[in-house]
Amino acid sequence: MEKEQKRATKLVLTVKKLCYEERLRKLKLPTLKYRRIRGDMIEALKILIPFHYLLKHSLVSSTIVIFVVITFNIALVFLNLYATVNCEI
Repeated sequence: MEKEQKRATKLVLTVKKLCYEERLRKLKLPTLKYRRIRGDMIEALKILIPFHYLLKHSLVSSTIVIFVVITFNIALVFLNLYATVNCEI
């Protein structure tokens, strides 16, 4: 997929001669690495939503949900930090 994105950005004449990273910046496109991490964060949220539903309807104990939410929040903080440090938009 990276090859296709590199090739597609070269089709824009105004940025054709720039390096790949510069083309992404000029076109305001995220890197594929950033998009992968963002997708992982979205999938993690999809996992958490059912726990919120179960707690709302008192189908599980609040202790279990609190543990899951804390674990999820820690994971999100690390993913967000990783995305900020290692990926440029």
